[in-house]
Amino acid sequence: PPARPGGLGRGGSGYGPGERTGHGHGGGTIFTRNDDGAGFTPLHKFLGGVDGGNPYAGLVQAHDGDLYGTSFYPANQPGQTGTIFRLDPGSGQFETLYLFTGGSDGQNPSGTLVQMD
Repeated sequence: PPARPGGLGRGGSGYGPGERTGHGHGGGTIFTRNDDGAGFTPLHKFLGGVDGGNPYAGLVQAHDGDLYGTSFYPANQPGQTGTIFRLDPGSGQFETLYLFTGGSDGQNPSGTLVQMD
């Protein structure tokens, strides 16, 4: 199910992106919280490099249990204008899956990903 900011993922945990953390282009976090709104815990802090930054869109928790999303910027990477990423909420393992180049593949994604069955 989509885990939009403030939304619930599997197991009653809420997951969401925080688009900025005071770093301008390249900041942001992915967080979890309890279903009662307490227990806010950052899972990943974007540094603006290859991991990207400013995750504006909601997250999708896929069938594999991982969270997938997009970031608008990787500010410190010339010629790259956004990412698609995966985060394992259990281990905190983060992986950049795709770096947009700003060419025919587009740039600065701001929409929520969709899982096709």
